[in-house]
Amino acid sequence: ENVIADGFNIYPNPFSDKLTVTKSNEGEWKMILRDVSGREISRQSIVLPKTEIGLNELSSGIYFAEFNNGQTAFIKRIAKL
Repeated sequence: ENVIADGFNIYPNPFSDKLTVTKSNEGEWKMILRDVSGREISRQSIVLPKTEIGLNELSSGIYFAEFNNGQTAFIKRIAKL
């Protein structure tokens, strides 16, 4: 199922090797990926309206993706198969 929030569409969820993030308008955001204990796994810049994020090296499990552009932030739960 796709995760849609604040104009973002994050798919597929669950994912196997990469996530695609789209948003209706352009912009540069940071994506911080954390495990269930809150430990930071990765931090990267994403440029919208569309970007693909390779996450093949992650272990299977639940993660939290925080999106932040300096003014707005939100967190989405994602799962790796």
